[in-house]
Amino acid sequence: MENFDQIFFTPRTSFNGPGGLSCGWIASPSSGYSWVPAPPFQAINLTGPAADHSGRSKYLFADRFGAFTPNSNATIRSPQINLSGATVPVVEFWYHLFGSQIDSLLVEASAVGSSSWVCLGSIPRNAALFTQQTSPWRQQVFPLTMFTNQTVTIRFTAKSSAAFPVQARVAIDDIRVGQATGCISPSNLNFSGVLASTANANLVLGSSQNHQLSFGAPGIGAGGGTIKRFSGTSTTILGLSPNTTYESWVRDSCGPTSFSAWIGPVQFTTSCLSTSAPWSESFNAATWTVPAFNQAGTWPNCWDRPSLGGLMYVVGPPQFSSFNTGPSEDHGPAVNGKYVYLESIGFTNGTSGSFKTPWINLTPVSIPELTFWYHAYGSQIASTLLRVEDTAGVVTQVWSATGQIQTAQTDPWTEVTVSLAAFANKKVRLQWIGSATANFASQAQSAIDDIDIHQAPSCPKPLNFVASTVSSSSVTLSWTVGSSPWVVKYGPAGFNPATSGTRVTAASNPFLVSGLTPNTAYNFYVKDSCSASSVSAWSSVLAVSTTCTAVSAPTTESFQSSAWTVGTWPNLQGSISPCWSRSAGSTAAEFFWSVGLGPMQAGFTGPNQGVNGGKYLYTQGFGSNGTNQADVVSPLINTTPLTIPMLRFRSHLFGPLIDRLEVFADSGTGWNSILTVLPGNQTSANSAWSLHEVPLPAYADQTVRFQFRGQKLSAGFSYAEIGLDEFALVEAPIPSCSSPSALTASAITVTSAQIGFTAGGGSTRIALGPVGFTPTNAQVVASGIANPYPLAGLTAGTTYHVYLKDTCASAGLSSFWVGPLAITTQPCPAVSASFTYALVGSNLIMNAQNSSPTTNYWWTLVNSSGATVATRTGASSTITISGTGTFTLSLAAVNFCGSTDTTQVTVVICAPLGSGFSYSVNGTTVSFVSLAVNSAGQLWNYGDGNSGSGASPTHTYAVSGPYTVVMRSYNTCGDTISSSQIVVTCSKPSAEWTAQVLSSGGAGMRVEFQATPWSSVDAINFQWFFGDGTTGNGANPTKVYGVPGLFYQVTLVASNICGGKDTLTKSLTTVGLDEPDLRGAWFPNPASAGQWITSPSDSPIQVATLSGQILSWTQRNAAGVMQVFVPEDCPSGVYLLWQNGQAARITIP
Repeated sequence: MENFDQIFFTPRTSFNGPGGLSCGWIASPSSGYSWVPAPPFQAINLTGPAADHSGRSKYLFADRFGAFTPNSNATIRSPQINLSGATVPVVEFWYHLFGSQIDSLLVEASAVGSSSWVCLGSIPRNAALFTQQTSPWRQQVFPLTMFTNQTVTIRFTAKSSAAFPVQARVAIDDIRVGQATGCISPSNLNFSGVLASTANANLVLGSSQNHQLSFGAPGIGAGGGTIKRFSGTSTTILGLSPNTTYESWVRDSCGPTSFSAWIGPVQFTTSCLSTSAPWSESFNAATWTVPAFNQAGTWPNCWDRPSLGGLMYVVGPPQFSSFNTGPSEDHGPAVNGKYVYLESIGFTNGTSGSFKTPWINLTPVSIPELTFWYHAYGSQIASTLLRVEDTAGVVTQVWSATGQIQTAQTDPWTEVTVSLAAFANKKVRLQWIGSATANFASQAQSAIDDIDIHQAPSCPKPLNFVASTVSSSSVTLSWTVGSSPWVVKYGPAGFNPATSGTRVTAASNPFLVSGLTPNTAYNFYVKDSCSASSVSAWSSVLAVSTTCTAVSAPTTESFQSSAWTVGTWPNLQGSISPCWSRSAGSTAAEFFWSVGLGPMQAGFTGPNQGVNGGKYLYTQGFGSNGTNQADVVSPLINTTPLTIPMLRFRSHLFGPLIDRLEVFADSGTGWNSILTVLPGNQTSANSAWSLHEVPLPAYADQTVRFQFRGQKLSAGFSYAEIGLDEFALVEAPIPSCSSPSALTASAITVTSAQIGFTAGGGSTRIALGPVGFTPTNAQVVASGIANPYPLAGLTAGTTYHVYLKDTCASAGLSSFWVGPLAITTQPCPAVSASFTYALVGSNLIMNAQNSSPTTNYWWTLVNSSGATVATRTGASSTITISGTGTFTLSLAAVNFCGSTDTTQVTVVICAPLGSGFSYSVNGTTVSFVSLAVNSAGQLWNYGDGNSGSGASPTHTYAVSGPYTVVMRSYNTCGDTISSSQIVVTCSKPSAEWTAQVLSSGGAGMRVEFQATPWSSVDAINFQWFFGDGTTGNGANPTKVYGVPGLFYQVTLVASNICGGKDTLTKSLTTVGLDEPDLRGAWFPNPASAGQWITSPSDSPIQVATLSGQILSWTQRNAAGVMQVFVPEDCPSGVYLLWQNGQAARITIP
């Protein structure tokens, strides 16, 4: 016996805590969906018992906790139990199966040591028995006779229909394993193969093979109604009524007077008989119930829904408004009209749901056709399929739709027509399958309404009726099915095409309906005329509203008219003027523009009133619909009456979660941002509104509309209430933008100039072009320039026109262009390609003359065959040449402004020159022979001032002597080479001499001898024999004779460098000397230039050269004798001084 009340069974004490089990009890898994002791840690009213079976506190139940991994089965295993004390062993326990996600409770047993488990029975969830937590516990007894005298383990498995069960608290309590008492009841009564009039009953044996089955209307109680006796584990009940719910009980018959307890009740419902076409369903009958929140609701018995949890079809409209999904009302619409739609139920995951109609016999209609109405609004709608199943089990898909079709809850339903001609004379049922893009989808409410099967009309009505273009006065309609002509009817919204409306014949498809009233809601219908006697039914209604016509500026909107209404809970959108539009939204959980009056509901954002205390627009809601922006769009406005249109409005941006208010304009080319307003000007709800004035000259003479986009920082739950008020489009104040002035040009060069100006009223731009060009923005070379502005990259010798204008961004204006200012760049200076070059060995060294760093130089060397040998760049360069020959060297020069020049010369490369010569001497005549190689000629310098030419010249020298002879050889290339030698010539010298008595007296006679310049010039050595036995050397020796007299015979021997000699002997008297007493009176002798010479007397003195030329030297009388002055520039030599008719020789060295 185990009632789970021991202290070892400890309930969970935390959200993810596992609790504790007594020794021997093993739960698997240990978390996720698993067995734990009760009472539960967390109360859930939708599943589990209210208390344990025996009125104490504890029991075991399967619960979801701990690991977030999917599992739908939870197993609990008992300790080992020895059955040897029981002759008829059984296991008895009490169970409770309340919860929409419970599938069944499986009970198994296994002998210790065996790996196999024997199924004792499976108890399915019975929603009729367990309707709430307080539903009574049920007892179950399973025999264990197959394990008599063995040791066993009992295993209980709770099974759920969900991967993450939260409503599947299967509970067990008061388990007893032991000897059976009395007749044991059968178990696991269930029904299968339930048809319209038959059903199969199945059970698990108790103590006997014989059973009594009681069945009848619900509430008959155990043993009531019809009793059917049978043996074994199953029987078939016949004669049942279609579409009827029965209650059933069963007990074992162990003997004539021994019966087990009744087990039950178990309910089953017979299937429906097929209905016949024509057939329809509007879902408005009372049997279609709108469920409570998170419940499945009930459907008529003959309709089949495969699951009652997860994504499934339920009856709508929902009790609580849905956000951004589903229709706003049924298709009818009827009073309290209903429809079916997809909804996530029971916190169970799932991405698809379906339902099936009853069986429908199509035989009564020859060409069956199905129509139904479909609404698909919701971002998580994946698809909807329609299948047809026949009695042979063949399933055919006949229609599908993908994704969202409607864009708002209020959008009209879509009619769907499907031909069922392929199923004529068959019995079929229809199945709709809807799917979502995600588990737990909250925006996937695709809906079905007004299903109808009927005879296909002989003239089908047009389908897919749509409006392709809508203007303020016309609508273009199009449709499918049929051929011309068609009939179109239109009228105000809600009109009846059978009794009213404007009728027109449409000869074409698409078809234009014109002459409509602007800003008006219309309904349109179309039908086909198949023949004169066959006309289709009217199509489904098409609702279209014509657009507003553009209003003319100036225009204002203060949001005070009755068209602007404040919304009330739960529909907070209210209404706005019909020519304004806004992004979707209507509830507090969305983010959209709405009409406000007074302070905001959030308290920490938004204004407390409008600009003038009245209504205003503001961004409503906290935006949990996943968007962080809301748009509102003005009507179209014709700006032609305005010279410069200006948008004017006031804003209020108070709130920590406000991002910005952005304003756009559209004149038919798309939205362009014109202003962004950031928060910061308002610090409380009482802060003053901000005024914004935006001149829009670019939108003059156009039709324009404006979009105000409120943005918040988060798309989640947050209020960001941006205020907008006092909208207007008016004439802008006439702004001005003055032009630049005082244009000047200076520092004009070949390629540049400097433009001076006085700036105008804004940012200055400059345009440059040829003479006569028209300035546009395309010719602007710079914007935002400062004075002075340098122009560069101009062309030399070119005249340009320059214009300037200012742009005043704050006013949105520009000044006029000012100009032209003509500037002419200086001409491009000439460039010279003249150059010099030199050959040094094999290197050709080239240098451009008057080179400039702004000039580029290109050298080219071409041989006599025209082939380029080398190229170089730069003002100076070198080319190394191998070989000889005639080359053309050219230089091309291009300066910075494009002037060019080219010069070329012929360069001859010759073989290297060799030098040297030989000679032979004959006296003073020398013969020369050139030894030069590769020479074109020779030039000679003989060393005596004379020159000559030729390879073998002869030259006679005037006198003997050494001469340095230089021969210079040259070739045709202009190369030269020189060599030199010392050449010595010899002839017999000529000896000649003179003498002069310098003084004579008691000390002897002092005589100066002079061999030069009287001897020949080639005489270089002189030997003297003075006649008194003494000798001397030198050209001009001085001799002192002891005995004065002129009787001495003096001999001179003169010799040259070659050894030639000449001898001359003369007496002193032969050289014209007087006696010593006369000559000795003149002194000094020799005398030097600048000296006074004293004469013997006071008589005048006459001075002459040896050639007889009379000279004028200065004379004076000094101390009774005459003196004569030797001039400072007196040439050296011998001079004659005459006095009193006698001459004296004076030597000036």
